[in-house]
Amino acid sequence: MAKLRASSIGRDLAIAQGYVSGYRSFRKFGINRAVGTTFEEIWSAGGPYNWLQAASAVRIKAGGASTDDAASTGALEITVNGLDEDWNEASETIVTAGASASAPTTTTFIRVYRAYVSQTGTYTGANDGDIDVETTGGTLVARVTEGLGQTLMAITSVPAKHTLWLTRFRVIVGDTNKEASVCIHKRDRADVVTPPFGVHRTMATFDRVVSGNSANVVYQSYSSVPEKSDLWIRANTTSGTASVSAGFDYILTRNPPS
Repeated sequence: MAKLRASSIGRDLAIAQGYVSGYRSFRKFGINRAVGTTFEEIWSAGGPYNWLQAASAVRIKAGGASTDDAASTGALEITVNGLDEDWNEASETIVTAGASASAPTTTTFIRVYRAYVSQTGTYTGANDGDIDVETTGGTLVARVTEGLGQTLMAITSVPAKHTLWLTRFRVIVGDTNKEASVCIHKRDRADVVTPPFGVHRTMATFDRVVSGNSANVVYQSYSSVPEKSDLWIRANTTSGTASVSAGFDYILTRNPPS
C-alpha cells in the first residue's frame, strides 16, 4: 500500500509517521499520588525531582522484587532513555538482578527522562515490583512503578542542537474535595552548573484545579524551549495531599547548521 503524502494528512500525524524530515513528536505524562502543599514535580517517586549537575552511570537500585530478574518471571530488563554527558540523546538496556543492584550502564547520563520494561518473563507481564533507577552515587532519577511497565514522569530535557516546541499542556486532579495549582516550567542553560545559572521560568499555570476536573491548553503559537534546557510540571495543593496527573505534548526539531 502506498504511503499517504504528508500534505494529504494532518500535520501532527505526518510528523508522527516520519514524513517530515527533522521533526519528531512526543507525549510526556506523569503522576504524583501524594502532592502536598509545597510544590513538587509530577513523577512516580513523588517529592522534589533530583536534577543532576554531573553525568553519571546509572543502575537499578537494590531492594526490588526478586522475580524482576533476568532468569525469572518478572521484568528481565529495562531500557533507560535520556541524555549523555554531552547532552546528546542516549539509550541503554539494563539487565535486572532481582532484589540486588544491577550492573551500571556504560553510558554516563546527565538526564534520565524515561525508563521502561523492554523484556518480561511472563506473557502480558511487566515488573512485579517498583524498579528504581539511581546514579552509582545513589541519587534516584526514575521509578518504574510496580506493574506499570514504564516511568510516569512529566519531565524531559532538550538534546544538544535541538529545539523543543510545546504544543499542549494538560492536568487532572484526583481525590475528593481537593484543589491543586499546577505549573509547567522550563530552565534554559541547564548545562551551566556554576553561577550565573540559567533561569527557572513558569511557562503556564492552572490555578486551583478542583478534584475530578481536568484542564487543558493547546498552543496555536508554539512555545519554544532551546537546546540543553529542562521542561517539567510541578504542583501543590491548598491543603493536605492529592493525586495529580499531568503531561505535555511537543515537537522536537533539529537546529539548522550554524
